[in-house]
Amino acid sequence: EQYGLDLDGEYFLMDLYVVFKQLSEWPPAWALLIDVLDPKRPWTMPFCEKIIGSPWWSALPFVRRSFLSPRHTMIQLETDLPPVAASMNKWFDQIKQSGNSVTQKLVQDFRAIDTEDTKNRFVRGRPMIRLMQQVHARMVQHVFGTACKGSEQTLQKIQKND
Repeated sequence: EQYGLDLDGEYFLMDLYVVFKQLSEWPPAWALLIDVLDPKRPWTMPFCEKIIGSPWWSALPFVRRSFLSPRHTMIQLETDLPPVAASMNKWFDQIKQSGNSVTQKLVQDFRAIDTEDTKNRFVRGRPMIRLMQQVHARMVQHVFGTACKGSEQTLQKIQKND
């Protein structure tokens, strides 16, 4: 209840849900979602129990993702859409710095294949899809395995069939 806020109250948790939903929809923001639902934050466990564990929340859209295949190489993006390319490069740098050896290798593989694709004038989507799957899996594992660890409602949510 810092500054008079009820950090486990319905209004705050619904506002947090809007932030959670927006961050979970945007791959470069997945690292921020891990920070927002840090187990040390006073709202994390109430969010897990009252929002994620609630009857109206479904895990399926959060866990299942369609990873769109890129249609442009990074060099094409840098030429055509510099802000998008800058955002993606920043995201790749963040993944490389904070990721494990698997994600670091996936970023390295993506960059190598992207350079090759530029020369061949062809775009292969699989390296980007693999990278996104890995980063997404880390985010989902954090939410269910770290942030909401110990929440019976959340555990039931991921164990039951939809």
